Amino acid sequence: MLKEFYNRTKSKQIETNLYFLNDSILPFISNPKILSLLETKDLESLPIVVIDDEIIKTGAYLTVEELEKITDIGISVQKG
Repeated sequence: MLKEFYNRTKSKQIETNLYFLNDSILPFISNPKILSLLETKDLESLPIVVIDDEIIKTGAYLTVEELEKITDIGISVQKG
């Protein structure tokens, strides 16, 4: 079972970036889709989740369940 999981996920790579508008505006204005969204919906569209250059969600971060569905990987969250 562990080997099966390893084989299924070894070729997958997740790169994450988190940008704050107050810290750097460049990531927001250099992406035409994000710039257009900000021009039409303003700050209410933040946060904006982008996967493979497509806007997936606006106004909230992904839930664990949404992330599981997108990555096809089960995720468990341990609470202190």
